[in-house]
Amino acid sequence: MKAPRTDQLALLDVAALDSQINKLRREDSAHPLRTELAATVNQIASTGREIAQHEATLAAANTEVEEAGAATAKVSAVIHDKEAKLTSGAGMDSRQLLALQKEIDDARVRLAAAEERDFAALEAVDAAEAALAGARARLEVLNTQMVEQRSQLEADVEVITRDVEDLLTKRAALVAPLDGELVALYERSRSRGGFGVIAMYPNGTTSGGIEISPIEAASIKGGDPENVHISDDYDAIVVLANYA
Repeated sequence: MKAPRTDQLALLDVAALDSQINKLRREDSAHPLRTELAATVNQIASTGREIAQHEATLAAANTEVEEAGAATAKVSAVIHDKEAKLTSGAGMDSRQLLALQKEIDDARVRLAAAEERDFAALEAVDAAEAALAGARARLEVLNTQMVEQRSQLEADVEVITRDVEDLLTKRAALVAPLDGELVALYERSRSRGGFGVIAMYPNGTTSGGIEISPIEAASIKGGDPENVHISDDYDAIVVLANYA
């Protein structure tokens, strides 16, 4: 097929715009803040689960404090009652008094154990509260970090999107007057993963360092400049640049 040489040369400019557009789109999809933001969101979710665990631990610790306190109070009340009887001694002989003292001593052992349990329960509450406070503080920092990352990412993407739209507008204006069949060949090559269009210079070198056989290069140089040459090796249109 044939196409005006000016259209073929313009196709190189279209390819340059497409290269810029693709570069910007890669910058968008591979923006480091996307990875950082995803990591922050995962940390927030993980910290949220940690907070839930700490809250459950704290609830259990508070329940233990109540139960331990009740046990301590119960044993203390028993001791108080028995000591009052011992002090009074009313209606008891020496053997009964000794037995009562033994009961008091045993109760004091139970009281000591109950108080240890009470103290351990209070320590557990303190530890759970500290862990919960720490996790909540980290969550607050992470939430702030997420907002900042998201805001910066949105700002960067807005700039990239605007630049892409500007390039697409320029591309559309550049493509509009070109030969439709020529453009279709270019788009088909790109859709297949080909180069679309390759510039070949008079000295035989090409854009992107692609090698074209001497026979093919000679055919392009010596042919009608309006002939559209398609390289079978690269599934791309080859345009002789700087044609005189």
